[in-house]
Amino acid sequence: MNTLEKDFKAAFGSMWALMGVLISAVAVFNFLSRVLKIGLSELFAQLLGAFRNVFHPIIEFLTGWAIPWLPFLALPEWKDGFLLWFVAGGAVLRTLLVHRTNLGAKSDEADPLDHFRIGSLWIQLPSAGTGVGQILRIVLSLVAWPIGLLAILSTPIIAYSAKNDNFVSYRREYRLISLRDGTYRYDLQHVWAMQLAAVFGVVTILTLLNAAGVG
Repeated sequence: MNTLEKDFKAAFGSMWALMGVLISAVAVFNFLSRVLKIGLSELFAQLLGAFRNVFHPIIEFLTGWAIPWLPFLALPEWKDGFLLWFVAGGAVLRTLLVHRTNLGAKSDEADPLDHFRIGSLWIQLPSAGTGVGQILRIVLSLVAWPIGLLAILSTPIIAYSAKNDNFVSYRREYRLISLRDGTYRYDLQHVWAMQLAAVFGVVTILTLLNAAGVG
């Protein structure tokens, strides 16, 4: 199995990852169809209607407290925008969960959110083993996801299995050392890029099927 296949397996090795990609793709297609006023076939109109019926109430629950002061938040376009924001965060969260699942209790020494850089400023979070550390990691992955994505992009990480079968991860600058001493598992940036590409691949398929009048 080459490195690309291992990256693919890490990115889509669970049912949750596949479900996340599918939901993300429908959310993007839903947003584009509303903003670009794309005509929908009967099947896709029903699909997006069901999708909104499931997820819009969740957005209303999260933003309802602000609607009296910001009434535009009640507009369907804004609900779709908020949904798209959380969908983007889901991609970042899934990427980081791939790494944390592999690290398990063995080590958090190379978690991207342990310490990362914003410009010249280095950010270090509390340990993932603490309640505060876990909450901050979820917030930065799902809600404030641009920061989580910046951590992935600014502190690239590869993972590998060492000769003693222990899981180890390193910053990419140590790639040659790690590949010499163990078996490649995945590159975290590649995992994120593959998930992103998969979402837009599914969006393209949905767009073509809708344009062909399927349903």
